[in-house]
Amino acid sequence: MLVGNPAVLSLSPVIHMAWITAAELDATYFVAELEGDNFRQFVRARGPIVGLGGANLRGLNVTIPFKEEALAVAHQASARAQRAGAANLLLFEPGGTV
Repeated sequence: MLVGNPAVLSLSPVIHMAWITAAELDATYFVAELEGDNFRQFVRARGPIVGLGGANLRGLNVTIPFKEEALAVAHQASARAQRAGAANLLLFEPGGTV
């Protein structure tokens, strides 16, 4: 899943669905365009997702304008993300760790 605003013009869903299909995985990749300050709320309420049969998110790709906020909500971050002051990937671990 890609989260951002604007995000609908991104090629990420096409790119990711190509390798997901090629690998024959039972997965999907889609876009969520969020408004304003909805990012933290979205991350906290990350599953189950309506329309996906109750599936929970395992992670998010993050694009503008939420990259800095993605780093701020993460419990752990790579040294590279810390140096950049931003994150473009969030992984959701069992127990609620991001």
